[in-house]
Amino acid sequence: MSAFSRVVLLLSLLLASGCARPSLLEGEAKGFGYQLLTFEPAKADQRFPLLLVLHGTGETSRHYFELWEKEAKRRKVIVVAPAIQELNLDNFYLLVEEIARKYPVDRERILLAGVSSGALVARWLLNKRPSFWRGVILVASPTGEHWAEAADVTGFPPLLFVHGGRDPQFKLEEIAQQAEVLKERGVKTTLFSYPDAGHEQRPEWSRRIFDWMEARLYPSEEGSIPQSDSSSGGWSSPVSLLPPSGREDQSNR
Repeated sequence: MSAFSRVVLLLSLLLASGCARPSLLEGEAKGFGYQLLTFEPAKADQRFPLLLVLHGTGETSRHYFELWEKEAKRRKVIVVAPAIQELNLDNFYLLVEEIARKYPVDRERILLAGVSSGALVARWLLNKRPSFWRGVILVASPTGEHWAEAADVTGFPPLLFVHGGRDPQFKLEEIAQQAEVLKERGVKTTLFSYPDAGHEQRPEWSRRIFDWMEARLYPSEEGSIPQSDSSSGGWSSPVSLLPPSGREDQSNR
């Protein structure tokens, strides 16, 4: 078989398998500039989960978007990272609605994630409309406010806390206590702790976080969703070159 014939065959196989092509875009809507990863559907009715990711103070939407981008491409998850300049919570929901209107979003599978102050905003969004989200990920989340005890948890989706054991701002022990309180109140709560990490989010954590996400996105389709490949190479980043040492501490699934 000639080289040309092999290329034609490979392209035919990709098309037959329903391969969705990724696109990286920048846009503005509802007062937010944003970074967006979306996909061109292979079929007219193909839809994809959406993940809204909120950066922390001193970060940019582009930097935080890059932490999610590689794994989201593998898992076929649309990601939107708005540049947070004001805190009108209604506008975040309007932004998601705008993205869902323009792109092939599965409206039944919308998730929320935030790091540091972005996790605080994610908590406010969760409290405002809990049933809107299929799952919420809080990375290096602020403590205080007794929100785990005070929140109306009716309709809360599953929550994932991701936290470093050496976080100098918000102690892991306090996050573990929050997770336990929410668990006792009936919220499906999981804590991934990384003993050597500080106040941060490392790109090498993404595979594990996406595994957690997929278990919530496709609870009745276990085994049919591509899982992370532990044999593939890591993703280098200036954020950290230390090996991951995570441990799942609390889980109520």
